[in-house]
Amino acid sequence: MEIYIKLNKKFDFNKFVSKLPEINIFSDIYVFLNNFKYFELLFNLLKELIKFLNTYPFLYLRLHIIHPYKENLESFYLRVYQLVSPFYLEGYNHQILPRLMVFPIFLFTLPRNLKDFLETYFFPPGIILDKKTQNHTLERVFINSHKDPLLSIGYQNILLNLLENIQSSKIDWKVCNPMMILEEEKIFPCIYAYERKLSYIHEELCNKCLYRLLKKFSPLGLIDPQELATLHFRLALDLFENKNIEMALKYFYETLKFASSDEKEEIYYYLGIGKAQLGDYASAIKYLKKAKIDHNTYFYLGFSFFQKNNFLKAKENLEKALNFNLPLEEKIPIVIYLGHTYKNLGLYEKAINLCEEIVKYVELEQIFNLMGTCYFKLKAYDKAVECFKKAILIDPFCAIDYANLCLSLKELNKREEAIYYGEKALELNPELEFIKKILREIKND
Repeated sequence: MEIYIKLNKKFDFNKFVSKLPEINIFSDIYVFLNNFKYFELLFNLLKELIKFLNTYPFLYLRLHIIHPYKENLESFYLRVYQLVSPFYLEGYNHQILPRLMVFPIFLFTLPRNLKDFLETYFFPPGIILDKKTQNHTLERVFINSHKDPLLSIGYQNILLNLLENIQSSKIDWKVCNPMMILEEEKIFPCIYAYERKLSYIHEELCNKCLYRLLKKFSPLGLIDPQELATLHFRLALDLFENKNIEMALKYFYETLKFASSDEKEEIYYYLGIGKAQLGDYASAIKYLKKAKIDHNTYFYLGFSFFQKNNFLKAKENLEKALNFNLPLEEKIPIVIYLGHTYKNLGLYEKAINLCEEIVKYVELEQIFNLMGTCYFKLKAYDKAVECFKKAILIDPFCAIDYANLCLSLKELNKREEAIYYGEKALELNPELEFIKKILREIKND
């Protein structure tokens, strides 16, 4: 757990103490001091933590003290050491990490002599550097990404947590460490809530900060290009899977900037599929031609060519998609578009044969509608009627099936039945002008 504390004279110690039992076995506490006159408050807080650890000996705390540099800090840190030294000695005797560890963190400046002094008594100190600063010799460096040091450290911790999680296959990789931010008498559930002064974050807002912090930290050199590419890709993939295609594409484009040539094929794959789903078929074709190859690549290529009325190219790619050994549910959309492609190319028998393979396993309105249309084109009106009636049984509210059935019955000279189904089509869709015309022709015969 991460606890962030803005320490000043308005800080509510009672509320802080009441929240201590909620912390995890291993927790980090960050205490921010903007003014040195509140150092005495820090000792009061430290005493409360020691009392708490003595009551619960299985807990481990890391205390990070963040403040500006001031001369003669040795006496202050010697007082800190006197309070925590029993825990350091306990750790040394048992050859384990101390249950209470202190990590000083300075704003912008840390002289060499003070650094050496602190390393004698504590773990290596850290520093918050201005984002323009390049040279540093400390191991624990934070970048001054925000005016408020709490936000700089808090968001950087979230970023480091993300980088650690993306190496795993965890489904909940975007979940932040549990945290609590205390400012005066207020308690905030996370860094994002603290920044916006919200006491509660709805689940729909959770993770929104990840996209903002990635944009904020990308140019600061905290993340190497490979990590940056992976982060953008994982965030893009989550957006893509949640049907937020436009936002996902933005992050796939960012991934392209940092990805290696070997990785770009997969990024082009998602860019192509996303563009096809958004109706930008020309861009979809451009990206999919450079994408990794699988049945979806060929399907979306075929789909995009189909939408551009390039039926020969659609046929070529949809047939390749169908050549993969796929489960039935993945074959169905390929069959539907390939069947319509055959129909548009005048290959009616091929479309019917394709559909008949599917209806052995599943009966769908779209398939029977397609078969009926192809039989109609072949002037096999009795078989067309049979198919359209099957389509109506599956979906009794599809006006176009009634309309097609009306046309087929008219060709068979079954006038009364044709009128019945034509009128039924108009009940469902009064705007079918061609059916109004057909009904007038039948009635005037």
